[in-house]
Amino acid sequence: IFAKTVSELLDSFGIEALFHGNVDAKDAKRAQDDILSHLAKHSCSGLPKKKYPQQLVVRIPPSSYTLKCLAKDPTDPNTAVEVYFQVGKDNTRDRVMVDLLMEMMYEPLYDQIRTKDQFGYHVSCDCRWTNGIIGMHFQVVTSCKSGQEAEDRIEKFIADFRETIVNMKQA
Repeated sequence: IFAKTVSELLDSFGIEALFHGNVDAKDAKRAQDDILSHLAKHSCSGLPKKKYPQQLVVRIPPSSYTLKCLAKDPTDPNTAVEVYFQVGKDNTRDRVMVDLLMEMMYEPLYDQIRTKDQFGYHVSCDCRWTNGIIGMHFQVVTSCKSGQEAEDRIEKFIADFRETIVNMKQA
């Protein structure tokens, strides 16, 4: 029963892969061939690309939108805040610029909010590419500050960092 279930499951999924870093086209092709050969050995054809589930992304209006979810346990001191910005449709220039910006912001964000301000145990920022939409997100998880304090501190950091970028000298 298990083998039959796994075989049926493998016939209903699709695979996409991205090879990057220390990989050339030949290595990527070899990995692709190995994966497909392994699936073929087990009679797994996979899901044809045109049958992949449609994934939609909602364009957020250019105003602010807040979604707050209360904890199941009101005595739990942990708070998680994520601030997300949609940049726009995916294109190489904007993707590279957002990636560069997030790389530039990561360490100062962590240093300021996590280390200096003592906000909590997880502070980060990163890029997001969701179904053709570029985005940026900032996260703070804390047990000693409120959600509003974390959100306000993220927004202050972004405003302060903007000033840092504006005042940078050309190299």
